[in-house]
Amino acid sequence: MKAELTTVAVEPLALSVAAAKAASVHPADVLRDWFSTSLRSEHSRRTYLLGMARFVQWLTGKEFPIAERAKAADVAMRWLLLQERVATSLPARAVVRNTLLGFRTYLAEQGISSGSQAAYLASVTGLISALHAAGLLSFTVCKVSPRIEHADRSGPREADVGRVLDTLDDKTTPQSVRDAAVVRLGFNELLRRGEIVGLDVQHLQQTDAGTVLLVHGKGRQTREPVALNEATVAALHRWLDVRGRHPGPLFVRVRRGGIISPTADRLTGQSVAVIVQRAAKHAGVKYRVRAHGLRHAGATACLRHGGTLDELKAAGRWKSLSAPSRYIDDAQGSRLRAVARFAR
Repeated sequence: MKAELTTVAVEPLALSVAAAKAASVHPADVLRDWFSTSLRSEHSRRTYLLGMARFVQWLTGKEFPIAERAKAADVAMRWLLLQERVATSLPARAVVRNTLLGFRTYLAEQGISSGSQAAYLASVTGLISALHAAGLLSFTVCKVSPRIEHADRSGPREADVGRVLDTLDDKTTPQSVRDAAVVRLGFNELLRRGEIVGLDVQHLQQTDAGTVLLVHGKGRQTREPVALNEATVAALHRWLDVRGRHPGPLFVRVRRGGIISPTADRLTGQSVAVIVQRAAKHAGVKYRVRAHGLRHAGATACLRHGGTLDELKAAGRWKSLSAPSRYIDDAQGSRLRAVARFAR
């Protein structure tokens, strides 16, 4: 089925009205306000800037280094405004629609993952929506079809995650102890790798209700408590016994020989990706296991063991049921059970 991306004019807003309103609205202010209010996390801002850099690179052939990606956002905005002013034989909305279709095809041909494709396309359509809301464009993107689907949302098999943890638990090296805690946070607690590496020792706290981690979730302004199961708590304390309980990043680099410096560097998201892939390989898992796949595997296991969608939504800290509902496997035919029952 050929991809179709539809952009439609909003009836109450004519070109003359948009032009009149534009006189009192500076485009740079719209761009700045959009980034500060709609894109609250630093990760989202980086992803959207990269998406617009990709978009402008496709349009012009010019590459933007990291330090200049804000310029790419400005170029993308100016290009969109230009279409509004100079549209001739085709309405501006048709030009933009065809351009976005071409950009989407380009991303697919470059072998970019489906998740990144969706994020990069959303960066441009989000900018269009912000400009439209400010009265600078007479159209907005209301539908993208067919939806960009992720190839596999299940992550590694639950049995293979068990093999990974058993292999790590059989070792007593500082690296293995650390890696076992990281894997359990991803699988048992459904933490994203950015959430894992953003943790400090002080964020592990004991409350009347049990042990919690104060997690800075995706798109959140403040940290929120995440209750931990006993297996994860034990793994974290084993790691702290090795690392030391002095303040600083919870997960740090381990040097050769198992040496951990008091000033060791915080792990990065890429470090977690390497940790998960390496642990899976050493456990004999024959396929590639991604760090985010642990979250997928945990979500799938929750549903397969009888957890409800509401329980999964709370465990994964999703804002709506649309994301966790994608993990339902109709072939399982089982009722849903709570997360703690599959924790390892």
